[in-house]
Amino acid sequence: MKLSTLAAAVALGIVLLGQIVSGQNIPANSTRIDTITVELTPFGFSPAQVSHAHGHFFLYVRNNSGPAPRSLSLSMVTPGGHVVVKNKSLNQTSPHWIAPLDLGAAKYEITERDHSSWTCTINVQ
Repeated sequence: MKLSTLAAAVALGIVLLGQIVSGQNIPANSTRIDTITVELTPFGFSPAQVSHAHGHFFLYVRNNSGPAPRSLSLSMVTPGGHVVVKNKSLNQTSPHWIAPLDLGAAKYEITERDHSSWTCTINVQ
């Protein structure tokens, strides 16, 4: 198993830990936290657009763009421009981005600093 795959599995396992134990230990009102998965390739983000309900969810950017360092930003798109919500530097020791989010209804974009055409739009309703 690749180290990056193992890291992603561990991160997701922490989130799902309470749901893996026996059914009697899971509260009846427990909620599942969704994950949006986006792949960064040598050609940009795939998919280029996703939608999700407002509230809590995880963003998982799987970096398959090569060994070069990447600098990602998640921004809210406003009439006045972009407002940065989170930044993440990807490199060989931290190749992927797993971020817990709590976003309100708006349009957001993931961008890569050195590739202005690489964008992924997240429409949050």
